[in-house]
Amino acid sequence: MVRLTGEDEVCLRLTAPAISRLQPHLRDCDQVQSCSDRAWVAVHVDAELDLDLLLALTSVAIKAHTP
Repeated sequence: MVRLTGEDEVCLRLTAPAISRLQPHLRDCDQVQSCSDRAWVAVHVDAELDLDLLLALTSVAIKAHTP
């Protein structure tokens, strides 16, 4: 569900439906990038507010994977 892909980047498996729901918000966020696998997003983390975003998206990822 969470992969550390670099010193300041984390990939999250949000699922394609969750990403579709969040797309209007994610599109305007410079810290979040789409991945080639449409179920994943990459989050660039270099400030404390980015960590807050990462935690919020991790919560969405957990909820998306909970039956």
